[in-house]
Amino acid sequence: MRQTYSSSSIIDTFERMRVRQTRRRAKKNSHPRIYRMLAKLGEVWNLPGLEERVKVVYSSRLRRRFGSCTAAEYSIRLNPVLETRPKLEAETLCHEAAHVAVFEVFRGRCSPHGPEWKEFVMRAGFEPKVSLTARGMRTAADKELKSTLIVTDPSVSVYEHRCTVCQSIRMSPRPVTRWRCAACVKIGLEGRMLITRRPRKVISE
Repeated sequence: MRQTYSSSSIIDTFERMRVRQTRRRAKKNSHPRIYRMLAKLGEVWNLPGLEERVKVVYSSRLRRRFGSCTAAEYSIRLNPVLETRPKLEAETLCHEAAHVAVFEVFRGRCSPHGPEWKEFVMRAGFEPKVSLTARGMRTAADKELKSTLIVTDPSVSVYEHRCTVCQSIRMSPRPVTRWRCAACVKIGLEGRMLITRRPRKVISE
């Protein structure tokens, strides 16, 4: 049976396409430098249109790290201090975007910082550092806390639950083996979390 479309449904389809294109342009215009770098990374990694699929935001919640990535959601968060440090910004963006590239190419069959991830980072011209932290760099709010010292108390522990695919993290005062990564489960993956005991960082005046 031949399928027919009403004029209203066709208009609705074009309207949805227009809205998506408008949102895409607004996203790219908010941080054009970031999306130009993503486009360049997509060329180097043979992933054309990478900048169209990845969402990048600056998050003031990132206080100890320069960036984080939820690969399954194609989402990258950057520390606002990077906006005035272009070289470090480029390295951090590459570090996080490489997680997305690994997820897109291998679909969760690789470890977070395995050889596949390192290969992507090196192809972009950067050293594959496992951790990029913002220790020693402060936002305006942090400058008000100059007399505050962050120390590690080995007698108090927390448990880090890290998704083995997209690296999303949940913390808990006790291990929770039933937790799964919601983003990975949503797309049909197992979503298993790797549990690691960590010493808690406490504030000492």
